[in-house]
Amino acid sequence: MKIIRYKFLASETEGSLIDIAYRCSAENLEANVEIAKREAYNGEYTVEDDGQPEPETDATPALYVAIGLDDSGYPVWSQPTGAHDAYNTGDIVTYNGTLYQSLIDGNVNSPEAYPAGWAVYAE
Repeated sequence: MKIIRYKFLASETEGSLIDIAYRCSAENLEANVEIAKREAYNGEYTVEDDGQPEPETDATPALYVAIGLDDSGYPVWSQPTGAHDAYNTGDIVTYNGTLYQSLIDGNVNSPEAYPAGWAVYAE
């Protein structure tokens, strides 16, 4: 496994930098390096080997998120695992057979668990 590290400029006015570090497999290293190149302050990033073996794809299903679509092509709501896959304002999902549109960014709750974060959507 590889670790990509870089500094991200959070606020140009304040000049605050955030340290970013995340693990990825060699299989998707190239795509992750491209992200680091775009986001890294002054284009500076490092790639390190963490000494851990590469996972077998079928042995680590938690690293892969299956996205289901309903018959109309809308994604079926699934529980986000973090901020990286939370629903944002305007995202449309199907939940228990009904289409919903997210009213907030960072929405990690279902329409049932937090109705104020969702509105029924009609095409």
